[in-house]
Amino acid sequence: MGLGGDGIAFFPRTIDQIEQSERSRYVAFEEWWTRSVLLDSNGAEFSRKSLVLALANKDGGAHIDRFNAATHALVHDNSAGWVRGFGGRNSSEPMPTPIYASVVTIGEELLLTLHRHGVTIPRSEGNRREGTIDSFEMSDVVDLPPLVVDDSKDGVSRVEFRFESLPDVSFELARLATAQSDSKRSGSLPAGWIKVVARQESSGSILHQSGFAGPTVASLAQSPSDPVPLPPAGTTPAEFVFDNLEDARFRAYRSVSRQAFGGWVGVREAGWVDIFVVSEGEMRHCGGFAGPQ
Repeated sequence: MGLGGDGIAFFPRTIDQIEQSERSRYVAFEEWWTRSVLLDSNGAEFSRKSLVLALANKDGGAHIDRFNAATHALVHDNSAGWVRGFGGRNSSEPMPTPIYASVVTIGEELLLTLHRHGVTIPRSEGNRREGTIDSFEMSDVVDLPPLVVDDSKDGVSRVEFRFESLPDVSFELARLATAQSDSKRSGSLPAGWIKVVARQESSGSILHQSGFAGPTVASLAQSPSDPVPLPPAGTTPAEFVFDNLEDARFRAYRSVSRQAFGGWVGVREAGWVDIFVVSEGEMRHCGGFAGPQ
């Protein structure tokens, strides 16, 4: 998600980048989105999904739906009993817009799952309050199947390796030397993209599929901007080379148990795979994924 023309962008944090502590933990999106978080005086329960959809239908949908009885009571009668204060002991009053307050909180929770990339902080000229979202821009969604790596094209390099801790699973990686796109499919894949497939040898079944933007000759020529995370402790890497990037050596590490690092700033679950690249004596982190256990 990019905001404005000042070069700032927000990217979703991976599981190992989200703080794991007594006060916070990784939660699957479906659980976060649909779990009841509000119980009003009438015994009605509301999830984040129901709150957001109620506001969307009221303030910006293509049509306006009538609130059901429970939502009407929350919005118009403040059935949750929310109050707002003004600093004094007795200077509080019922909150007139609980639906807006709840959706603002949901938006702030979403922003906390993103990490910022850029040099300037976006600021609205019309509203100087930090933390507010001015607008969203969306493009038309075309109902096309997603683009996948075409291994048959020229310039695709393939490697296969196994981990000592998971001998029955082979990891098959394919790297693109040039970008790929297809007018009949949605999206495009940049040069350096690495496709990952984990396959169980005994059954032939696919246990994992993913992909990430890997290094290129141009990116390796630049100084790394992010600190390199430490590889998982006590593990032996699988090493390999792509023939379309011969000057770089790759190392894949697999966590055999759950590991915390950086004072619980990050957590690697068992089965997590981190891939590093070594070029001209310098090691960089390429990407990671939740592999089979």
